[in-house]
Amino acid sequence: MCVHYLCKDPKKLAPMDFPQSSLVVAEAEAGARAAVRRWRGLPEYTAMPLAPEHLAQLTAALLAPRPRISQVYLYDAAGCELYEWITRLEHEYYLTAKETELLEEHAADIAQPLASAGAEAASDGAWAAPSNGRVVVVELGAGTGRKTLLLLSALLRHATHRMKDAVEPLGAHRVGDRAGDGIDHGMDHGMDHGMDDGIGDGVGDSLITYAPIDVSAESLEINARACAPLLGYVGGGVGGGGVGGGGGVDSRAARLTRRLTHRPLLGDFGARLPETREWMGSHLYLYLGSSLGNFDDEEGLSLFRQVRACMRPRRGDRFIVGVDAPHSETKPVCAIERAYNDGCGITAAFTLNALRHLNAIAGTDFDWREGWRHVAEYSRESESIVTHVQAVGAQRVRSRDGQILRVFAPGERIFMEQSRKFSLEAMQRLAAGAGLELARHWTNRDKYHLIVELVLPGTV
Repeated sequence: MCVHYLCKDPKKLAPMDFPQSSLVVAEAEAGARAAVRRWRGLPEYTAMPLAPEHLAQLTAALLAPRPRISQVYLYDAAGCELYEWITRLEHEYYLTAKETELLEEHAADIAQPLASAGAEAASDGAWAAPSNGRVVVVELGAGTGRKTLLLLSALLRHATHRMKDAVEPLGAHRVGDRAGDGIDHGMDHGMDHGMDDGIGDGVGDSLITYAPIDVSAESLEINARACAPLLGYVGGGVGGGGVGGGGGVDSRAARLTRRLTHRPLLGDFGARLPETREWMGSHLYLYLGSSLGNFDDEEGLSLFRQVRACMRPRRGDRFIVGVDAPHSETKPVCAIERAYNDGCGITAAFTLNALRHLNAIAGTDFDWREGWRHVAEYSRESESIVTHVQAVGAQRVRSRDGQILRVFAPGERIFMEQSRKFSLEAMQRLAAGAGLELARHWTNRDKYHLIVELVLPGTV
């Protein structure tokens, strides 16, 4: 559904068409407010101290004429939980809903190039060996992966539909005979999280290998559980009850094939991405969730170049990026600002939680409950939301050794993050700068969100 706002004051937005029912909205708001209350009641905590070089970078950034705190400090355990609640407020934070809307409508089309490559039949009618039949989906900053399931399901639908001996339609599959059978949710830097009950040949037999990369082990645990319904086996001649159904295996295909193998990679994607470069199969790289908006041009180009270095033309590799679109005739500025200034205060808590996180890892003493406030404003010139924390009264911030690090004047701000919005032309320029070409794109009818497909030159 589409949401159109017809007022100039972001605090008084009146949606013409809610993407959620009134009951769902009420439940989401109640949950978000409860999350804020829990957050405000959290104690200070200690965590592994920052490495000396990172502490030096943080200190220099806080002492700069225009102080700033890196966005990476937004995401400790509490920050991840708060962010999840932000995404549930779809009537205000439209970004998740709009990207989901696009994936629901176009997942089959987006998946098609790689789905075709991943479901090729061999000349004798049997299914191709893993070396020429696999699809590898690598997601950067995957988080819990809720939206990605739409694309994974589309890839599996294409693959299983083309398997002429498949006996179980997607959606009726069973994950073994016992719920969760054989799923190992440990984070072991590339551990196979698919089923392993003695049938099939491990990772190599999967139609799809999904490698979510994230710095949060907790998010990857949730991601693994979310993917569990897509696990299971498919193949020729499973008699009677389908996958795990107890029937005999037909002589035409003694080997079953995994639907999906879950291979989480814990850490920064800059470090983990190269590990996937030579994995066998066509590669689909994903960067969803409008996260590209947190980068400036140079950082965005660096990211795109990292992905390009992993892509291979002979595999038909693709790079799918989801971004939030800038203001337009159908997308007023007040709708964008409301997304980052929700009425429940969950986005404010998410921003201010970075100060609590710094106290834990850097030994600072930010008054994160009362001393600062969240400020998020839209810049028409840069087409971005710019987020700061602003001092409420004079604020003295001390270092671990008790020395005064800096005194912030009342109203002084610390830059936290930006959320850039991208037009199709902006994405084309960024892709070209990284040596990539824009092959296809998809957008909502109200042009709130944009998904682009980038390829190596000469691929299409």
